[in-house]
Amino acid sequence: MAGTVLGISVGPTAVNLVRLRKGLRSVSLDGAVQVSRRPAWTPRDLAEAVYKAMEVRDLHAEQVVLGVPLSELFVRGLSFPFSSRSKVAQVLPLELERELPVDIDTLATAFCPAGTDPDGYRFLAGAMPRVSADSWTEEFASAGVALDGLDASLFGAGGLCAGLERILPESVLLLGLEDGRGEAALLYRGTVVAMSRITVSSAGPVGTGGETEGSGLDVHAQARDAAQRLRLFLLSCPHAPDVEQVLLYGEGSRREGLASALELALDVPVQSLDDISELPLVRELRDQGLDPAVYVSALGLALRGPHGAQGFDFLGGEGTGRSGRLSLKRMAVQLGTAILVIACAWGIVSGLRLRDAHHALDRIELQTTALFREVAPDVRGTLRFSQYASVMRDRIRSVSGTGPSVSGPTYRAVDDLLGISRAVGAGREVQLDSLTLDDRTVRMTGTADGFGTVEGVKQELGAVPGFREVTIKGAKAASDGQGVTFSLELVRSQGGAP
Repeated sequence: MAGTVLGISVGPTAVNLVRLRKGLRSVSLDGAVQVSRRPAWTPRDLAEAVYKAMEVRDLHAEQVVLGVPLSELFVRGLSFPFSSRSKVAQVLPLELERELPVDIDTLATAFCPAGTDPDGYRFLAGAMPRVSADSWTEEFASAGVALDGLDASLFGAGGLCAGLERILPESVLLLGLEDGRGEAALLYRGTVVAMSRITVSSAGPVGTGGETEGSGLDVHAQARDAAQRLRLFLLSCPHAPDVEQVLLYGEGSRREGLASALELALDVPVQSLDDISELPLVRELRDQGLDPAVYVSALGLALRGPHGAQGFDFLGGEGTGRSGRLSLKRMAVQLGTAILVIACAWGIVSGLRLRDAHHALDRIELQTTALFREVAPDVRGTLRFSQYASVMRDRIRSVSGTGPSVSGPTYRAVDDLLGISRAVGAGREVQLDSLTLDDRTVRMTGTADGFGTVEGVKQELGAVPGFREVTIKGAKAASDGQGVTFSLELVRSQGGAP
C-alpha cells in the first residue's frame, strides 16, 4: 500500500524537509525544502515555520518523523549480558541513573541495538528532558503537524548506510558539518555503535560553489582541528574498531578541499556520503537541482520511517524506559518482572557498595585529619569536618601578607585558565557565571544551549593535561526554558601536597 513519509531534520541554522512516497516495491522522492532557522527560535516558532513551508510546498504526509540535534540529548553506550528488548527496558532506568547527572524521572528515554562487544550485547541509550520531548510534540501538534516519530537527526544519516555493507568497509565514521558544528557517528557493519556532538573551528560561510566567504581558518587548519576532535571521540568509544573510511555530509562538508585535507590529517579515505552511486534517492535530489549533502539526515529519517529498528523512538511505547507513555498495567507487569530478575543481584551489589562506601569514608576522614594536623599542628582536641574550614580561614587571616612557604610540586593557575578557555572555546554557546580555583580543584558554573554542549565541554576539559578528573555536578533545564544550567568540578593533576 502506497503512503507518504515526511522526514524533518533540525540543524543549528536550518531545518530540512524531505517527503518520500512509498509503494510496495518502490520509493520515490516527492518533495524537499529547507527552512532557515534563527538561533532564538523556540519549538513553537520552528513548528510554525515548518508548517508554513509544508503548506507552500504541499508537503503534508501520512507520517511525520522529526529528528532533533544531539544538543537536545544525553547519549550513552551500555552493555548487558542479554539482548531482550523487554529486559533492557526494565533495567535501563537503573543504569541511566548512575550515568546521568539529572533525575531519571524527569527524562524521556529510548534505546536501540548497537551490536556486541566483549562485555555482551551493546545498546545506545538516549535520554532527553521530558519537558523538551513534550514541547516538541505539543508545539508541532498546535501548529497542525502531528508527529509520529521523535528521534536523533544523526540516525537519518546512519540509516542511509544501511544495506551498503557490501560496498562500504566494516568500520565507517559519519561526520555531519553545519556552521562550525558537527555530529559524528561510528558505524560498524552498517550499525551505529557510538555517536557524539563535536565543535569544529569555524571556516566562515560557504558559498554556492564551495568557496569560503569572509574570514576563517584555512581548510588545512580546519581539517586538523576536526581530526583532533574525531580522535578524541574515538578514544572515548570502548572497543572501537579502527576507522577505515570517513563519510561527510551537511552544508559544511561542501568546502572546497576539505575532504582531501581531512584525509591527509586522518590518514583515512574521506568521501562525501552523497557521492555514493548506490543511493538512487540522492541522485533524484541532485536531478531536481538540490544539494544532496544538505538533505541527507531528513532523507534517511523519511526512508526509515517513524519506528525504524536503528534509532531512538521517544514516542513509542516499547523500550522507552520512564517516558510516561506506558500504561499503569504494563508498568506494573514490568516492575514485577524486574523485581524477580534483579532483586537478589541488586541486593548483593548494594550491600557491597555500601560496605565499600563506609571504608572509603573512613579513609577520607583519616586522610583529612592527618592533612589538617600537618598544616595546623598546634590545634588540639577533636574537630568536626564542618569546623575545619573556619579554623583554616582564621589561620589564613593570621598569616595574611607574610607569603606562604610552598614545598613540593607547584602549579600555574594561568595554564589551567588557558586550558579552560580553549576547551570551552568561542565556538560553543556557553556562558560561565562563576569560576573558582584552589590548589586542588576548579569549580565552574554557567549556562549552555543544551545538554550535549555540557557533555562536549566535559569531554574537552578531560583532554586538558592539567586536570585528571572532570565531573558534571549538576545539569538542568534553565527556568526560562532557554538552555541548561550546569556546574562542573575539575580535579587538578598537580599542585599542592600529593
